Amino acid sequence: MAGYDTRTSASAAYYVAALTGAAMGVIGLLFASLAAPHTLLEIISARTSFGALIVSFGFILVAQGKRSLQIIPGVICIVLSLLQLWNRLFISDLELTWSFSLMLLHGINVHFFFLGMAFLFPPNSGFGRNLWRFTLYLSLTLAIALLIYAWMPDTENLNLPLPMSFIGVAFLLALTSVMLYSQLKYRFSRFEIDWPILLPAVLVSALGIFIWFSLSAMNVRDIDNRAEILLEQTIVNVDKRLGEHHNALRRLVLHWTHLAEQNGSILPDSMAFLEDHPLIVSIAMYDEHGELEFEALSPHASNQLWTMTADLRDPPKEWLEAAMGREDVLISRETTALGIPLLYVTVPMQPEQNALTQHRIPDVPKQVVMTLDVQSIVDVPQNRFLDFFTVYVEVSTQLVISANRTDFHYYTIEDFERRYPLVYSREAEVLQGYTRTFYVTLGSTEVIWQSARVNQFVFILSSLFALLLVTVADANKQLKEERDKLDILATYDGVTGLVRRDVLERRLSELLLRKNARVYVMFIDLDGFKPINDTFGIALGNQLLADVGRRIMRVTRDTAIVSRFSGDEFILVTQDYSSDELKALTTRLLSEVRQPFMLDGVSVHLTASIGIAGAESMQGSAETMIQNADVAMTGAKRLGGDTYLFFTPIMTEAYNREVELRARIQEAILNDEFEMYYQPIVAAHTGEIVGVEALARWPQPDGSMVSPGEFIPVAEQTGQIHEISDLVMKKAFADLKTIEAKVDWFVSINFSARLFHRGNIVKRVDYLLNEADVAGKRVHVEVTESVFADDQHNIPEKLKALQQRGLKISIDDFGTGYSSLSLLYKLPLDVIKIDRTFITDLQPDSAAYQVASTVIDLAHRLNKQVIVEGIETEAQVAFCREKNCDSIQGFYFYRPMPFSELLVLVAKNEKTS
Repeated sequence: MAGYDTRTSASAAYYVAALTGAAMGVIGLLFASLAAPHTLLEIISARTSFGALIVSFGFILVAQGKRSLQIIPGVICIVLSLLQLWNRLFISDLELTWSFSLMLLHGINVHFFFLGMAFLFPPNSGFGRNLWRFTLYLSLTLAIALLIYAWMPDTENLNLPLPMSFIGVAFLLALTSVMLYSQLKYRFSRFEIDWPILLPAVLVSALGIFIWFSLSAMNVRDIDNRAEILLEQTIVNVDKRLGEHHNALRRLVLHWTHLAEQNGSILPDSMAFLEDHPLIVSIAMYDEHGELEFEALSPHASNQLWTMTADLRDPPKEWLEAAMGREDVLISRETTALGIPLLYVTVPMQPEQNALTQHRIPDVPKQVVMTLDVQSIVDVPQNRFLDFFTVYVEVSTQLVISANRTDFHYYTIEDFERRYPLVYSREAEVLQGYTRTFYVTLGSTEVIWQSARVNQFVFILSSLFALLLVTVADANKQLKEERDKLDILATYDGVTGLVRRDVLERRLSELLLRKNARVYVMFIDLDGFKPINDTFGIALGNQLLADVGRRIMRVTRDTAIVSRFSGDEFILVTQDYSSDELKALTTRLLSEVRQPFMLDGVSVHLTASIGIAGAESMQGSAETMIQNADVAMTGAKRLGGDTYLFFTPIMTEAYNREVELRARIQEAILNDEFEMYYQPIVAAHTGEIVGVEALARWPQPDGSMVSPGEFIPVAEQTGQIHEISDLVMKKAFADLKTIEAKVDWFVSINFSARLFHRGNIVKRVDYLLNEADVAGKRVHVEVTESVFADDQHNIPEKLKALQQRGLKISIDDFGTGYSSLSLLYKLPLDVIKIDRTFITDLQPDSAAYQVASTVIDLAHRLNKQVIVEGIETEAQVAFCREKNCDSIQGFYFYRPMPFSELLVLVAKNEKTS
């Protein structure tokens, strides 16, 4: 669904639907209580409006997580739906045949039941989720079915809900679907009200409801006006016709009186009267006893039933006797039951005093009765503007007959009210005293459906526009949040919340533009952070960095600028500090960093190295100040860390030499300037060469050599060690391939710890061995103890992989660094190389002697080979042989030599063997 990309938009759409349903319920109840009693039609029934309020209230409680309160609307929904189903199926006496519309009605009630169940069982559980999903599908199905039904409705069944109600319920079902879907999609999130997004959409949706109600009310009022017009027309026409015929009868009776005085015949006059008034069935005269003396039948009534049965034309004698001597009106119940209702109008023919003869003529009073065709009297001409109405007239307290219909109907009051629930009625007086009730009924709802179909687009358009507003508002909000995030990311570090490096440099440059600025840059680097980060993981490592940043901020002034420079490096820019204040600040910083940090319940200890550069020590460039502080920090770190150094110009010279050396190393790599030297390793007891150690040498044009102790640390720092190591392995493997057919020596190659942290060293060694066609068993890999200090998990695995390829693993300079005796049995080691520092003092009572002896004995017990380095004297050789060392290496036997000299040894060895 559109507009559901985020929980915010889904939440807004959810609340828009809930508040829209509530607004529909409130407006519907107001209309039902204030306007509906005075109109022919209602827009939404009070029951539907109440249901909309309950449903909206229930969904709002669900969104707010009110588990105990949402039971109330759930129970109400269940009870009301069951009562409605019971009434429809078993109690109602309405004759409703099963149809699509009736199935929709029952489906709506069933949906109301499941909606109540959904309020009782939230969608977080398995059962609740399935229940909500079923109710969602049912809501969508019913909403679509109702919208389809709007285009092919049952317009004749007036006992169904009115079209406006059907459209309103369809819209309510659509809103319910939105809320059900939102809750299902974000069932583990609580919906919060975001008014800036919610309010415009709610206003648009509420405006849509108001417009829909207004249009529907206009349609209702239009139908009411039409009903009033038709009713008024019917009453006026009926009264006019009856009045005309009544007056005509009076004139006729007066004329008959004159004819009787002249002994004239009344028949011709009667026939002429009937000819002029076709609505009259007959004219009759009765004596004082109610006996018929004269009757004239209308020539227009020749085909009616009463022309064949004269008794049907006779008024009831009881009525006639009671009406003697006065005027009266009666509708025949008997003829009404036969479908040919007759209306009797009687006028007395009273004797009059003749002025000439002085006697009354006639002597006996007569009663003249005019019989009228009721259907003709009430048959009011109707235009198409009013053809969907039917007029009914009350003929007695228990009978109602149709007026403006060609097919005559009559009903008892009960049957009439049951058949026609949509009735507009009014009492009216005709013939100046004859009071009857006139009814206008809606015979078909087609005209209402026509307007309802048009009005439903107001719902659709307002809903789509509200959803569009939600989507646009949420998109704008997210765009603003992303813009704010970008601004924050452009200004602040995402891990520590400190300003970024480029921001600090810009602000530092601005500070340096001020005259007489006393600005200092402190470059802070954490000691030993990498092992902690590797042990605890990146997340806790970032937490540690953030804690360090907070501690730095805590001890500085508000004017200070603190930035995370990179990795575990921070920069602090201070201004207007005296020399003593600056030293005190640095001391506090070191102290703060020393305080233990808690990571995942574990106490972690750190120290820091700080370099300080002042504006007076250089020309005021921000970049240069930071670089000088970095140089001073490097000097502090070389002193062992946990201290600080102020930058001095001499440090720049050393730094520049290092930078220059980096460039020269790169040129040497590109120009293949590095050469391989080899120092033989001999068997301790026989003195025969068993292998060689490959050593990289960098000759200079003047014949001098750059010490490995000078260029190797720089190469390791810059990452150039990877390329140098590749060169060493390629040349060493190629040289080994050259001599392998002549001697069975191995070659031992030193591996920097850096090789294990970037790239796949195992695959690289595999590739180079295959390229040189050298067996792995002819190669020893030498690593220092420091490699295990950096990583005690992944590096041993890589060493094991190399062992599986036949290579032997040797630990170099054992005992001089990080090592512990646990290295001897925990790690995949084949060879232990004892450092020369342990054999310089061979007095049996010296500590070095005892340590060397112990380590050698322990290594042998663990089935490790032992090679002793730095052998320079006969006594040292004797010691190694006494301790049964496997091999020894040193200047006593051979110095490192180029490959050309090694080939001479190979040749000698080949001759002797």
